[in-house]
Amino acid sequence: KAVYRLRYQIYKEYGYIDPADFPSGEMRDEDDDHSISFLALKNNQLVGTIRLIYGQKKEDFPTFRMWNVDFSKFSVPFSKIGEISKFGIVNSKDLKNLKFWIWLGMMKRAYKWSKKLGLTCWVFVTSSKIVSDIKKKFYTPVHPFFTLKETELNIKERKVVAGFFQKFNPFCYFLNLKEVGKI
Repeated sequence: KAVYRLRYQIYKEYGYIDPADFPSGEMRDEDDDHSISFLALKNNQLVGTIRLIYGQKKEDFPTFRMWNVDFSKFSVPFSKIGEISKFGIVNSKDLKNLKFWIWLGMMKRAYKWSKKLGLTCWVFVTSSKIVSDIKKKFYTPVHPFFTLKETELNIKERKVVAGFFQKFNPFCYFLNLKEVGKI
């Protein structure tokens, strides 16, 4: 419950969601049933969260529901994919100089769990600025997906985090975990 409340708090504060869509004050969805969520703490206070989704079919991954990915150009078995999602850090002046370290700590934890689960690839939805940061700060290549024409389902799936899409105009990307630190 702490994860779901923190997600809600962060996504509401940043304007990524419509609070009316989450009357319980918790941000939870069907993907939580096949994922691992991580929390970051500072002085025993929750300051960040991230989720690692794993699955067996394309429908198990929000990225593939939000975009019509051309799978003829992406051939990683679904059982080897992890999706990084529901990432957020509390917006606080006290954390301004720590956000990178919080991000790094959560990414390291997700990376270790990915290895334990036998995952070889991460997929995610983000802005071009974050892609640039990943390349620069983690020395890791990030690849955009080739996509086909959007469907009504793709557009409907994005509505849950409509504010995020409006603010960042994000796209779908992937990285090969064997390439982490290889730039």
